[in-house]
Amino acid sequence: MSDSIDIKLTSNAQEIAAQVKGFPKEMAEGIVRALDYENELSVGYIQKNKLSKRGPTTLGVITNRLRGSIRKSEATISGNSVVSAIGSNVVYAGVHEFGFNGTVNVQGFRRKDHRGDQFAVTKRGSRRLTASGVAFVRPFQRKMRMPARAPIQTSIDERTRDYTDAISVAILQAWEGKKS
Repeated sequence: MSDSIDIKLTSNAQEIAAQVKGFPKEMAEGIVRALDYENELSVGYIQKNKLSKRGPTTLGVITNRLRGSIRKSEATISGNSVVSAIGSNVVYAGVHEFGFNGTVNVQGFRRKDHRGDQFAVTKRGSRRLTASGVAFVRPFQRKMRMPARAPIQTSIDERTRDYTDAISVAILQAWEGKKS
């Protein structure tokens, strides 16, 4: 699944975009640079504010696997648009981002069962563990409901103003450079 964000330009940038015929290369390249820079800042923001603290919209760190996997893709020019993305290759990142409500399969496993522990009494009268109790749990299905916490989406939403400013500045700079 993917989600996109629409960025509303500043009024100056909107006026320039309305005057421009086509999609000038200088403008597109400026937007690419601005998006790459803002995406890099967003990755740090996500890691610090959404994946390092515990809360209703944050995850907190347990193994650092998800936090360390957040990456940006390089922005590219595709026709009359510039495309970029932030994501993760960790399988469960999508569950945290979009939520999940369904059935999951749990693999069978062994569990320690201390009720089955066996002890031997030593000559001095102390007990020594001779065998640990183990219980075998068969594979089963479990209903799971995980609410969407959307650490990536909410971070980008919180930083939309920064994206707007950076892209607007890139458009204005490209326009000024084209006029001179």
